[in-house]
Amino acid sequence: MAKRSQKEVERFLTREFLTFMGFRMIRIRSSENPDVFASLRKRGKKLHVGIELTNYQVDAPPSAKFGSPMFGLERLWCKVQTSIRRRIAKRPKLWHTSGLVFLKDEKVPKGRIAQDLAEELVRLALAHSVRKRERVWITRFCDEYPLLQKHVRRVNLHWTGCVIRLSWACGTTSTANVGVVVSHVKKSIELKTKKAKRYDWKGETEKWLLMYATGYPIVSNAGPRPEFVEWKKSGVVETAENSGFDNVFFWDRVHKWCKPLKPVGPTIKKHS
Repeated sequence: MAKRSQKEVERFLTREFLTFMGFRMIRIRSSENPDVFASLRKRGKKLHVGIELTNYQVDAPPSAKFGSPMFGLERLWCKVQTSIRRRIAKRPKLWHTSGLVFLKDEKVPKGRIAQDLAEELVRLALAHSVRKRERVWITRFCDEYPLLQKHVRRVNLHWTGCVIRLSWACGTTSTANVGVVVSHVKKSIELKTKKAKRYDWKGETEKWLLMYATGYPIVSNAGPRPEFVEWKKSGVVETAENSGFDNVFFWDRVHKWCKPLKPVGPTIKKHS
């Protein structure tokens, strides 16, 4: 299946959000600045709106140049896992060995290192044969493992009771802040307010800002749930009220809740 373009993603997310909010869609079309124009109907009322979308990433402030470090690290580690899985498939000795890798920091290592890092990890596992019910922590790496020396803080190897080839995980990818960082939400509104002044809204009746969290990494349960977020005390509501948008929404797509910030309203929740 071909990868979706950015505009296809924006239309898909817009349709999903509008369905979540109970709107009936008459027409949706892509644009530039704002991202989407939509004709809608709800409770017999017809609306024409322009919608600007922005992706909320909890571990990356809106002004960050390179986006979410956790998202980048996750993409790298998927490549490492794929390479490890392919190598272990040819080595039955490691079929019962699982690994947990902790990097020295959360920054994505530069360069195309996934294949070479996987090769060093597999060699390390072969050199430290883990016996039944054994768990081994490795924190020092000799010169035979230059990438491990440079990027890895420790490796945990342990025996599993079944054949397992998919569990080589990166512990660092689960250590970022999670949940709602209201200062990031506030900054997003401020940045979009400035940009939106130059947009061509084409006389649409309403201007909307939709901040959406798609799960990288807000999906974690360690962060504050919406009822514990101090929306008003943080100044987010005031910033939304003073923006040039008619409606401002924060939508957690994964956990199925939405907070209307302008006009401010109760959190809307949907249960699976």
